[in-house]
Order: sequence, then structure tokens, then C-alpha cells
Amino acid sequence: MEISIVNMSENRLTLNITEEDISLLYILQHELLNDKSVKFAGFSLKHPLKIEYTFNIVADDPLKAFENAIKAALDNTKELEELIKNKVKQ
Repeated sequence: MEISIVNMSENRLTLNITEEDISLLYILQHELLNDKSVKFAGFSLKHPLKIEYTFNIVADDPLKAFENAIKAALDNTKELEELIKNKVKQ
């Protein structure tokens, strides 16, 4: 995955994301939309033959919201991993 900042202002962050499956973007969008400070979080595929997305976040502090969404996604993944490990042990 490669992420680059296309544009950043006080309440808007635009990212260019390449070489990543859309599933991860849905997870990040979900976590962002759970944040009360986020007013908008969405992404679009630039071209159907390229794996390149534009991700837009509008929030009080969009960079902090993006960081929090990543942390929340990782925490949820760890929780899921523990649940699966516990069920497999039984």
C-alpha cells in the first residue's frame, strides 16, 4: 500500500491510495464514520483498470481522525484474532 497526501487543509484531507484492496478502505471508512468529529469519509476508484483510490475526509482534525481510525481497525483486528484463537482452542 502506498499513501500520499494530495491536499490537506484545516478540516479536509485528501489522500491518494494505491496498491491496496478495497476491503481495507471500507474498514477505514467505517471506523472514520464512527467518529463524531468526522462529517464525511469516502473514497472513489480513479479508474477501473488501476488500483488507485482517492480518499476524502472532512473532520475537525482529519489527520487525527484518520490516525484514530487506523488504531481502531487494528484494535478490532486484534480482538477478532483473540476470539478466533479462543474458539479454536476449545
